[in-house]
Amino acid sequence: DIAFASSLEMGDSVLGYSYHHDASVQQGQLPPSLGSVSNKQRPSLITKMPSYTGSVPLLQTAATHGGFVTTFPDDDGILRRSPMLIRYGNELYSSLSLEMVRLFFLIDEVGINMATIGDVEVVESITLGSITIPTDGEGRAIIPFRSKSPAFKYVSATDILEKKIDLGLFENKIVLVGATALGLS
Repeated sequence: DIAFASSLEMGDSVLGYSYHHDASVQQGQLPPSLGSVSNKQRPSLITKMPSYTGSVPLLQTAATHGGFVTTFPDDDGILRRSPMLIRYGNELYSSLSLEMVRLFFLIDEVGINMATIGDVEVVESITLGSITIPTDGEGRAIIPFRSKSPAFKYVSATDILEKKIDLGLFENKIVLVGATALGLS
């Protein structure tokens, strides 16, 4: 973990984490939030979660950035939207995709454009500088399933370590690093 933390400190890294409905599960460290939500404000449709599994504190401190990978299927079981924001306690957190794009475009703040409908606050859109991300009232964006699978190039970490890949391939790109199977510890 110490060697990995040292490499995370060398650049802009965003660690993924997840939220859970089971309030008994709470471990690891959350990244800094986007900001606080006052209890005096009107109720919001932004999903509120009771617990999380965050990153190992040493790694989260080294990376400084994080984004959740939690998403919820529609009632028919199909994934069409993904939350860009989740509320935990009185804090708002950004999704992994939102945080990666924010850092890639060197944007300091996430703008959350709200509207009042009756006595409820709803999200109209999210802004990153001049980029506007349309959302539904809960702050979820439609997932644009447009291309054939795989839509992105996959590169083996072993090929990188064995210098079989030109590192120029990663220049000016967002790179996701992860395991190939669920449940790896």
